[in-house]
Amino acid sequence: MPGINEINLIPGEILSQNMTRHRIKRGGIVLGCLVVLLCAAGLGYWGYVLGLEKKVDTFRGYGDQMKGLEKSLAIKNQNIKQLLEKRENLLSITGKNFSTPIFFSVTRSINPGTKLFKLWMEKRINKEKDGKITIGFDLKAWGLSRSFQYLNNFLVNLEKQKYFRDVTLVKSNRDEKGKNIITFEISFHYAEVSDS
Repeated sequence: MPGINEINLIPGEILSQNMTRHRIKRGGIVLGCLVVLLCAAGLGYWGYVLGLEKKVDTFRGYGDQMKGLEKSLAIKNQNIKQLLEKRENLLSITGKNFSTPIFFSVTRSINPGTKLFKLWMEKRINKEKDGKITIGFDLKAWGLSRSFQYLNNFLVNLEKQKYFRDVTLVKSNRDEKGKNIITFEISFHYAEVSDS
């Protein structure tokens, strides 16, 4: 249709107001969406930062644990050094003193029904024909036993020790008061060892 033009009968002011409102509305929607997106991004970043802080705290905790373990290991290492020094001291003492292995061997032989109240020992040094010097000990022990069975077990245990020889029961007496206690005296020898 030629000659037909569209005529807008709405005044221009109203049209410009509507267009402005429409633009504001559309801009507000876009701005709202941007705000929502920025808030979501901010929350996501905040969550990420919190997660990193937790990991950092965890690693700090591991660091504190490691420091605690290092201190504990240092203390234990110091304790081990002290024990090794004590061991060396004991070895230096027992290396020069033959009585320590004798006492250990005697205590391993004692049973619950037998008690010693006196142990005597005398050092014996022998010079062999080939010039070799050997050291040994003559020993005597006095004690109490609940029965002859306990006393016999004690003597057998002494004989089983590789360092003792010639275990002999010198005398034994049963208590006269009716108690089952036996007093005894034994003698034995400590095996001779080379002195270097």
